[in-house]
Amino acid sequence: CGETTPEEVRKLRAEGALELPVDPTPRVSERQAWLDAIDRAAGGRFPVRVDFVHALRVLPRIDAAGKTDSVPLLNLSMGDTDEFTVRIRNPRGRAATFATPRGEQAAVSVYDAAKDELVVTVPNLGGWQIATVFL
Repeated sequence: CGETTPEEVRKLRAEGALELPVDPTPRVSERQAWLDAIDRAAGGRFPVRVDFVHALRVLPRIDAAGKTDSVPLLNLSMGDTDEFTVRIRNPRGRAATFATPRGEQAAVSVYDAAKDELVVTVPNLGGWQIATVFL
């Protein structure tokens, strides 16, 4: 990626993408606004969106063809998560497998062709546990 041109900065400002107030402890709505603004500024190219508020690390892996081929998820909290959804854009496949260190299982997923997005339902993820969604 190259540097952002002054014209691109003007366009982002005009769209309001660079004008969000910074809050060290954002509320859910502010977090969502930040994610939406970053996504707009990136031209909708976020490879993964998790609209679930939890201490969660998301590490999407993109293959040489630019397709999202796996999404490791790490619960950075002592507490378990509830079930949540992960929206995977430009997925390599249309079906997902959910794997933990204890094994793997087919994941509930729905492909949206209009958005080229796979919506995967992730089951409860224990505190300090890792899992990966493979495509």
